[in-house]
Amino acid sequence: MILDKLPNNTCDGLINNAYKIWSFNKSKNANNFEVMLKCMFFFQRLQDKRSIYEFYEKMSKTEMLLHSNDLPTGFEYYCGNYQAIPIGRHLSLFFLFLYTSKVISAIISLRAFIHYAINNIKQVNLTSPNALGDLTSLMEFTTSLVFAVGREYCDFCLPRAYLVNYFDMFTARPLIPDRCTYSNSNYLAAIKDSLNQVQQLLNLLICKEQVYSTIILRLIQLLVLIGLNESTFEQRVFDVFRRLYNKNKIFSIYLEEKSCLERLVTVLNDDLKEMSFDSLVIVHYHQISISKFAYLEKYGVKNLTYDSVEGFRSSLRNTGVRIGIGQNFFSRLLSFFDYLVD
Repeated sequence: MILDKLPNNTCDGLINNAYKIWSFNKSKNANNFEVMLKCMFFFQRLQDKRSIYEFYEKMSKTEMLLHSNDLPTGFEYYCGNYQAIPIGRHLSLFFLFLYTSKVISAIISLRAFIHYAINNIKQVNLTSPNALGDLTSLMEFTTSLVFAVGREYCDFCLPRAYLVNYFDMFTARPLIPDRCTYSNSNYLAAIKDSLNQVQQLLNLLICKEQVYSTIILRLIQLLVLIGLNESTFEQRVFDVFRRLYNKNKIFSIYLEEKSCLERLVTVLNDDLKEMSFDSLVIVHYHQISISKFAYLEKYGVKNLTYDSVEGFRSSLRNTGVRIGIGQNFFSRLLSFFDYLVD
């Protein structure tokens, strides 16, 4: 909201600074996913498609390898074992596919990027809370996109912040019917993939909860959303919580619950309202007679019903909660600007 109100010359200056950070020493930054993610999110926030396309072009350049086992960090094999291409290509393809409403292709590309990032988390410089926060945002967005194209008509439940930060800011096209949808088996496989990636990252972070407590909480909340939106994985979510609870009880408000998802959902909704001025929202395309989540309305969960992209955005505004922007927000905003300048 603040960035949107900045003068055009200020936005251009911020874009140029962000681009300089990424483009400096290009060969080195192909394995610096922290910088890559920050710049790509920033380009998208400012709707700077030109820089995203330039990023894609640079990430699509291949390198020849002298030996087949000399694959550099941040690269994958391309057309054989003697040619390599940056993993960042998958991240840029994600944005490009979204621009053309190829949602399933966008999900597949982002999955590949996230999978590599988690498996090489130290090598690609994703160890700071800030960098892991950006990676977690990608995981949240990917999973919510799966919910959006899992059925002919949308009917799922997410935090309002997901809808604002991902669908409203990136693209709301996946929420309307005229798009490709998963077959049932592919949909369940995509949800399973989301769950596996969340569990894998949690296992890496749970032993360092004091440093990554906010990230761990977001991942736990994402697991609750997976169980809520796809009952097939409800027991799997509780199994994960049981194992995590045995390792660390710091998040017992979620992890101690091992049988009733409805109680977990009320905990999540109350937690969102208390900690971040957020709330759960039922995303319900109007042609469905009644949402399968209608029972949540008795807990204060609002029903967002719409019949078009414009209708979605209008309804989203009507489900909003009043958010106070205090000194802490501006401090974090200035810190981000300092990061770009440095």
